[in-house]
Amino acid sequence: MYAGFNFCWVTAVSPPPPAICVWPQLQSAPQPAPWICSRCPLIPNPRPRLIWSPASKEDLLNIWRYFVRVASPEIADKLLREIERASDRITDNPLQWRLRMDIMPGLKGGLRSVPVHPYTVFYQLATDDDVLIVRVLHERRNIQSILSER
Repeated sequence: MYAGFNFCWVTAVSPPPPAICVWPQLQSAPQPAPWICSRCPLIPNPRPRLIWSPASKEDLLNIWRYFVRVASPEIADKLLREIERASDRITDNPLQWRLRMDIMPGLKGGLRSVPVHPYTVFYQLATDDDVLIVRVLHERRNIQSILSER
């Protein structure tokens, strides 16, 4: 995928079937085609792998339980889908989101955040190929003290 489009620019199919991938014909092109879909089996997937920490998994479960209790299962599911979409946006471009030097300045790779009202997804770049979701916290909680416990 390139620039947020969910189809292969070469085949114009979503998702593109591997049988019609034209990457082999483009290998001899003067400039490699970066706009070929990420599902192409012949080139590595440019998206980093998303890893949810045990604490973030627990956060998701607590969020869902809370909204089932105070609202409904449908609203709880909707909020978790929004958090999932935010995690997809993180893997699309992990450096795009806010660097949070105010919370954990010494963290290797830096701490970043994506808002999903009323929650914030905190993550760090673990390696070039991995993004670690650290926590999913309500925006009114004392985020600095919670994250400093880890």
